[in-house]
Amino acid sequence: MDLVVSRSGEFLTLDAVSWSALAAIVTVFVYVALLIYAVKQVGEARRLREAQARPFVIVDFEPTSWLLQLVVRNIGQTAAYDVSMTFNPPLDSSLPKPHAWQESSAFTEGIPLLPPHRKIRVAFDSVYGRYEEKSSLPMRYDVALTYRGPDRRAKPHRDHYVLDLNVHRGTRLPEAGIPEIAKAVESIKTAIEASSHRSLRAQASSADFTTLRQPQGGQSRNQVRKAPAKSAGAGPTPVKKAPAAKPSGTKAPARKASAPPEQA
Repeated sequence: MDLVVSRSGEFLTLDAVSWSALAAIVTVFVYVALLIYAVKQVGEARRLREAQARPFVIVDFEPTSWLLQLVVRNIGQTAAYDVSMTFNPPLDSSLPKPHAWQESSAFTEGIPLLPPHRKIRVAFDSVYGRYEEKSSLPMRYDVALTYRGPDRRAKPHRDHYVLDLNVHRGTRLPEAGIPEIAKAVESIKTAIEASSHRSLRAQASSADFTTLRQPQGGQSRNQVRKAPAKSAGAGPTPVKKAPAAKPSGTKAPARKASAPPEQA
């Protein structure tokens, strides 16, 4: 106790130079702490910026009313390059072969370019065939994804996760609401407009073809063929006048008798 009191007395009896030196040391420690904090904040901001700007490719199963679909999509803000994926165990389905993913180069050879918010979808399996009790098909798949961002010099992104089809067992699709109905009506409208445009173009093409085949002057083709050919120097064809009709009840004038021949 006496030692503490003596030390505190010595501390209180420091001169101005000692106090200045102590304040300088404390200031240095404060600046070092602020520098470390600033470096950490800069690193966090850079990692957040890279995470927001990087591509983010996911693979998932999407159930519909009767079909399971295998979907690959890029939910990032930039394009993904050289996308490749592997499944363990290999994909299998109750649908007849060849399966859709076996015919798609996206799953057999990879995807050279997947733009942001782009989706590739293939039919995977029927809901009944996958979830029936006697099915021996696998329900869990380990997925390994590899892809690159716009910076080809950077290391490729590698993601590993598990797809479990059991999470969809017993689930019910949400009922269609106003947004879904509006989207369906809009798609129907677009299809009708496209069909109308195609019909109008077909009618216009048919009308143009008929106009090209129709001769001028409103004459039919047979009439044009039957018209006599005119020579280059011939004048207009004379028009014969029909004899006037004789009025009824009148007699034709008698012919004058010819004079007898003179004798020699």
